Amino acid sequence: GNVTGAMTENGTAADNKATVENTTVNVDVIGAKTVSGLATGNIANVTGGKVEGNVIGAQSTSGTVSTGNKANVSGAEIGGNVCGGISKDGESNANKTELSNGAKVSGNVYGGMSEEKTATANSVTIKNATVDGDVYGAKSKEVSRNNEVKFNGGKVKNLIGGGCETAVGNTVTVENGTVEESVYGGKADVDAQNNCVILSGGKVTDTVYGGWSASINGKTQGNSVLLYGTADVSSANIAGGNLEATRNTLTIGLSTGNINKSWTGGEQGVKNISNFENITFAVVPWSESKAALTITDGTASDLSMSKIDAKKVHFTDVDALKKDDAMTLLDQSKAANKATSIEEKSEFTAGTTIKGKGSLSLDDNNNVRFTVNEMGVSEQSHNTVMGAEVSMVALGAGDDFIAAAEDGLGHASNVGADGIASFATMGGGSIRQETGSHVDTRTWNAIIALGHKNEKEKCSFEYGAFFEYGRGNYTTYNGDQRGDGSTYYTGGGLLAKWQKKDGIYVEGSLRAGNVHDDAKNVLRDAMGNPYSCETDASYWGVHVGVGKVIQLNQSSELDVYGKFFHNHRNSVSFDAGGHYDLDAVNSDVLRLGTRYVMKREKWNFYGGLAYEQEFSGKAEGTADGRAIRGADTSGGSLRAELGAVLNPKKDGPITLDFNLSGFAGKKRGLTGGVAVTFNF
Repeated sequence: GNVTGAMTENGTAADNKATVENTTVNVDVIGAKTVSGLATGNIANVTGGKVEGNVIGAQSTSGTVSTGNKANVSGAEIGGNVCGGISKDGESNANKTELSNGAKVSGNVYGGMSEEKTATANSVTIKNATVDGDVYGAKSKEVSRNNEVKFNGGKVKNLIGGGCETAVGNTVTVENGTVEESVYGGKADVDAQNNCVILSGGKVTDTVYGGWSASINGKTQGNSVLLYGTADVSSANIAGGNLEATRNTLTIGLSTGNINKSWTGGEQGVKNISNFENITFAVVPWSESKAALTITDGTASDLSMSKIDAKKVHFTDVDALKKDDAMTLLDQSKAANKATSIEEKSEFTAGTTIKGKGSLSLDDNNNVRFTVNEMGVSEQSHNTVMGAEVSMVALGAGDDFIAAAEDGLGHASNVGADGIASFATMGGGSIRQETGSHVDTRTWNAIIALGHKNEKEKCSFEYGAFFEYGRGNYTTYNGDQRGDGSTYYTGGGLLAKWQKKDGIYVEGSLRAGNVHDDAKNVLRDAMGNPYSCETDASYWGVHVGVGKVIQLNQSSELDVYGKFFHNHRNSVSFDAGGHYDLDAVNSDVLRLGTRYVMKREKWNFYGGLAYEQEFSGKAEGTADGRAIRGADTSGGSLRAELGAVLNPKKDGPITLDFNLSGFAGKKRGLTGGVAVTFNF
């Protein structure tokens, strides 16, 4: 007999469950039954085995079958129908049916069913199952509204979003599997309006209807068909409605939000097309030899009421593109009634690099042709040169560490008995660099140096060598586009400083190494696909400085200085949805400032203020041979610093330096660090 989770005549049937596993049931499996009450939250689960009758989540004779009733069938054989919730005289709303793991159903499948009233927001999901009958998101007598079918693998006869007197706002999605006959967004006795069929995979053998009406006086308006991915409709007819074209739309390629997918299935052919007011090409493969969409039979095709457009189209599979290149979007040479209305103007993108304008036209066979009229480079390509500026920000932070090493090695308290000192410092910070857009960079730098100082009667001469390392992660902001990446550098160099007894000094350094950049999300094509790119480039830099240390009294001094820093990063090339060649980047910074030092027995405190002017700092390049909008860091910034130097033991071997710097202007943010000097 039947397996039923609960039964009531007049009461509510809620949250009951009937579960059958690897068993044969001769009649039905029902989560719950009520004659006149409400049925909600009931479930019928069948896993394996066989049910010779029906599987129903909940059943009501005159009451409302409401939210959350479910019928789940996994790997079982069902001889009858499967339905999430069914009501004879009441409404059937928000019920669900799911078939999976090779389930087989001999009858029909319904998300929800109302024999006399309406059905709203019901759904069917099929993942690798076979249905000999039809599949309905919902079926009702009056109105089926906002119901849904998702088909992802297996074999079915017909897919119907909503079947009733009036079908409104229903959706059918085909991702995989075979539909042996037809797909209906809505199938109505009278009106089928605003329904949608989404084809992203699988195969439809007969016809795809956005909406279908059994009445010659009915309406099939505002329906849509979306064709993308690997959907195979090469042997199918596609119709916006069986009665009329009003407000029906066919879209080739999916472009919505951050999701963009081309149509690549079915050899880009369809048997017939009819009853669409608009046919839009959104995302298609570029090919000069093959049309994006070809009507292969044409005897039942009627495009006489259709307008063709490619207002915002993205081309995939582009190796090279130039002005006046052309391709066929729609081959309608075999169509019985051809489209003659086109929207001429078009804007297009390709890969991550190209944007441009094109035009649509009709050739001698009334095929719709697309021609490239003008081309430019995409705005997001600017993100790549913003990333190049990040490496210069990291190297610029390294300049301060070289300067710290020069001061640390040469300070009298830091020099050992034999004149040799070792110095190490590490630190980090967060900098916002204006580039035309802006980049936020979080850096961490370190330096290790070893030096010697020769004291003469009238002067001293200090020299040394250092190893440097720095890394950072960054976020680029370009309008509403945001990208992320990381960079690091390793290198080394030489430093020297000459100072007279009256405080006048000259200093300089030379550095070289390699900088690596790893960009993860700075580029995306119109398909929403992210592109990553890794580059390695050599760098070198030099700095010179002059200044004078003025002794104010026995416990304080003032350092007035001017320093010039030059850093160079070599050019790089890479492929990321297009070919990019980024030019070498140079940075030339002049810093004029002063530092006040107050000396105590164990602590020395200092503070400083400087003005920096970046004279260069331009990052430029090309994307597929076209100039990228450059990034420019030139401009002025103020730099303030505070610090404290600790010598825990008088004449001890270790000195600690704690420092903090702030920037305002073209460059903004904070950096800080801790330095350790060890005297031999």
